[in-house]
Amino acid sequence: MHVRDPSVMHKYAKHQKTKCNLWARMWSSSSLLAEILIADGVREHLSDVSAIEIGAGMAVCALTAAVRGGAKIMVTDSSDHALDLVKGSARLNGVADSLSCSRMDWHSSSSVSGVAVQGGPYEFVIGSDVLFASMNVQPIVKAIIELLAPGGLAVVIDPGRLR
Repeated sequence: MHVRDPSVMHKYAKHQKTKCNLWARMWSSSSLLAEILIADGVREHLSDVSAIEIGAGMAVCALTAAVRGGAKIMVTDSSDHALDLVKGSARLNGVADSLSCSRMDWHSSSSVSGVAVQGGPYEFVIGSDVLFASMNVQPIVKAIIELLAPGGLAVVIDPGRLR
């Protein structure tokens, strides 16, 4: 799978005027979630569900789900730069038709509602390392509730930085 070298992305991000450049790094939680998504017993179910990755950054998890699991997945992030990278990575990996991208700020209910209307509700919501600040917890919970279909599954992987 093609994923840009994070050190190159940090150099790119240093020159951008974005609200947050955390998207320009591959976090260990993303690696773990990507491994879970391609595990036996999980991978074969990905092509059968509507899915969304919140706070995707470089979208390692969404790209993995598309490349290895055949998933059709919505990728969201608050950074247009991140979404541009994801579109390019999807093209390089031959899964551009499997991924759609939308800018979403989970602190804005209208932003979340806009994404929910585009393709939701989603049967599978994923996020990795999105709970990096306590101010994110409540908005993310609200976003998941709005995006998730009844009976759906949300998986958020986090290293537990909040104490």
